[in-house]
Order: sequence, then structure tokens, then C-alpha cells
Amino acid sequence: GLPAANIVVSPDRKWMAYTDYPRGYLWRCKIDGSDKLQLTSTFAQMPTWSPDSKWIAYSDWHELYRVSVGSGAPEQLTSEGFTEVLPSWSPDGKSIYFNDYPFPGHLRIRILDLATRKASTMPGSDGYYAPLWSPDGQYLAGIQNPPKSLAIYSTVTRQWKQLKILEHDWGFFVWSPDSTSLYMMQGPHEVGTGEQTGRSGLRRPGG
Repeated sequence: GLPAANIVVSPDRKWMAYTDYPRGYLWRCKIDGSDKLQLTSTFAQMPTWSPDSKWIAYSDWHELYRVSVGSGAPEQLTSEGFTEVLPSWSPDGKSIYFNDYPFPGHLRIRILDLATRKASTMPGSDGYYAPLWSPDGQYLAGIQNPPKSLAIYSTVTRQWKQLKILEHDWGFFVWSPDSTSLYMMQGPHEVGTGEQTGRSGLRRPGG
């Protein structure tokens, strides 16, 4: 098997990106495992594909970077100095949503304009972090705190809607391919009353 973590499939379903274990270097290969290419020689986490499947953004737990899937040197994208994490490409590929590590006072979603390399705070995002765009580009999921909960932002109403209060810490969450549901991982130590270990699904309003 492949000693890998952080496996993510490209939007065109032709490639996957992953980090090797235990070094944490970023690689890409075709879906069948062929045509492997090492993209970084430094620690990379939270890889995410651009909508056109040509770039991968990631964090080294300090700043954000992007690298071309065709090789080339990684480009540093941010210099915020607040431990930038969890990049998520905007649907048009022109910006990257991310957050400072959620220390008190830094619970907000940031938007990096890739043309200017300038970052701004998403309006109405105070108290939210862990942004994740839906495949159809209509919704942005995030964690709200307080109260600690999963919420989604609609590009139509421009409002956040709470989906679930999180009584315990959760692992990562992902959108379903049709953008109607979110799936979250939880471990035995994170399970609340009436919940089960493993995957939990939540449907967005209207989904």
C-alpha cells in the first residue's frame, strides 16, 4: 500500500494529491496511482485543488502556498503571521478562502485575492472558521464558535444558517459531490449521547 495521508481527488477526477508519511511532503499522481510526482520537499498539510485542477494550495502550519501539478517551485501566498490554515479555492478560482488558526480574537474567514496577493476578511464571518466551498459553488460551510456548530453560508441570501451544534470536537468534514450534504468524521472520544462513531451526514436546507 501507499503510506499516505491528506488524500484529495482533483475536480476533473483524473488526479489525486497526497502527503507521504511520515515526512508530510506533497505528491500528486493519477487516480490509478501512476505518474507520481513529488511537488514539495517541505512539510505540506491540508492540500486542496483549484477548480481547473491545475494547482494545489496547502498550508505548512505557518503560511499558505500553491504549487503547479506540472511541477515547479511552490509559491508562498500569504505573510499574515497568524498561522494560516485550511485553504479552500473560490468557485471561480480567483481567490482562496482560509482562516488564521482559531486563537481567541482570530475567529474569522479570510479571502486571499490571487491577482493582488492581498487578504481581506469575509464580511459577516466573525466567529467562523474552517471554510469549505461546495462543489457547485453555491454554499460555503464553516465552523461557528460560539456556539460551536456547523453552519453554511448561501451565496444567494448572503446569510449563514446553523446546521448542527457540536457538543464535542469533530474531525474533518467534506461535501457530497452533488453539494446537497456534508459528512463529518468523529471518533469514540468525540461521540455524544445518541451518536455513533464514524461518519455523520447532514443535509443542507433544500438538499
